[in-house]
Amino acid sequence: MIETIKQLKGDFVVLDLGSAHSVGILRKMPNVMEAITLIEIDLHSNAAESPTDYFKRIKLKKAVAGKRGKRVFKQRKFPDCSSFLVPRPELIRAYGLEDYFVEMAAIEIECEPITELLLQEGVKRVDLLKTDLEGLDYEVLASDRELVSQALCVQSELRFQPFFQGERMFHEVLSYLTSLGFELIWMRPAVWKYATAHRALQRDGRWVWADVVFFLNPKTVESRFGHEAWKAFVKQIIVARLLGLANYSQYLYQQTATQFPKGVREELARFVQPAFSLPRSILAQVNKLPFGWMAIGAVRSLFRYGYKTTAIYSDDVMTSSDLL
Repeated sequence: MIETIKQLKGDFVVLDLGSAHSVGILRKMPNVMEAITLIEIDLHSNAAESPTDYFKRIKLKKAVAGKRGKRVFKQRKFPDCSSFLVPRPELIRAYGLEDYFVEMAAIEIECEPITELLLQEGVKRVDLLKTDLEGLDYEVLASDRELVSQALCVQSELRFQPFFQGERMFHEVLSYLTSLGFELIWMRPAVWKYATAHRALQRDGRWVWADVVFFLNPKTVESRFGHEAWKAFVKQIIVARLLGLANYSQYLYQQTATQFPKGVREELARFVQPAFSLPRSILAQVNKLPFGWMAIGAVRSLFRYGYKTTAIYSDDVMTSSDLL
């Protein structure tokens, strides 16, 4: 990725708002880190230090919100439940989360809009915008339409059932980002069980929130970035792969590769190729055989039956002990 990094170095910005659990997706491909400016902010981070071999790393020391002013930050027993917002008590009771939301401290903090914090660091735009702000995601995303519209990818924690007072619903944030030219590409929903008498014996629950990934659609990228659109596509291809969206990454490459300089095109051709997997290769060959798909389906059904029989809860179902 030598030529690709050379083209992007100092012009590839990742903004991570709410990085207490950021394990560093960039660690997956250390060579890419050399091109990236990483900007982080979190009020209660207790995570281990991530690698520092980025092009540049900035740690914002102030709290971010939709507008400037003092707000009270509630530190709670389970750190990831800490927030500026007030939780809905009926939902705390419904899911049996009383112990998680015990208030440990209340701190008055001066907040600033993200645009002002970035300008203080000389940053005018970001490429990957990640938010995990316990209910403030939409407030921050809506506070600067221009900043968000210039991003190439937005990753946010959004709720189907708002847990905090004043928090927007999933479809409202989806509508807002769609109006800016973004497409929903992927989401991982989290399902919580209600605190019923027999919760331990039940595997179903309710979709409460999801980790959602949006990409700026190709036509908008071309119109918004003009002659620099090829570089924006290169960044999207890299971000998609880093987020585990290998198929979308390869699709973007196939649609845009002719725009790239030769060296970048050749490097990305290797970058988007999936790593060799013997089991996947065997499955692909079996699937080509007459009725091969039926054999694969039978094996999957057998394993699925075994999993369901032995599982306490179904895929992606979370109890309060698995919260966040």
